[in-house]
Amino acid sequence: MTEAEKNWKMECSTPRPKLWRVARAAAWKPFAVGVALLTVRGCSNAFTMPLLLKSIIDAVVAGDVDLTYRYVGFLLLERFLGAIVEYAGMRVMVGRVPACVILSLGGLVARKASTP
Repeated sequence: MTEAEKNWKMECSTPRPKLWRVARAAAWKPFAVGVALLTVRGCSNAFTMPLLLKSIIDAVVAGDVDLTYRYVGFLLLERFLGAIVEYAGMRVMVGRVPACVILSLGGLVARKASTP
């Protein structure tokens, strides 16, 4: 018996069973990971990027070339690492979460279709 079937049996004991609860139980872990990764990326876009840009502008205005290059390097590093985090988050949200839902509910549908 699969995990989805166990969850469905428990769900059937409630007054109003819902398939949504079974799907949510199957996909909550990858969904939480995807939300966390994309939240980190969003916070980086909202806070780190403006601070780095302000620091670059201040260094250029002050005429400090070495500090400007350092901040530009930090900016490039932040963009690179942020892209990796965003890619990982999107892979989880677009690939893993729907796969968990489809596989869990697909097993229930196949079991239902095969029983008379």
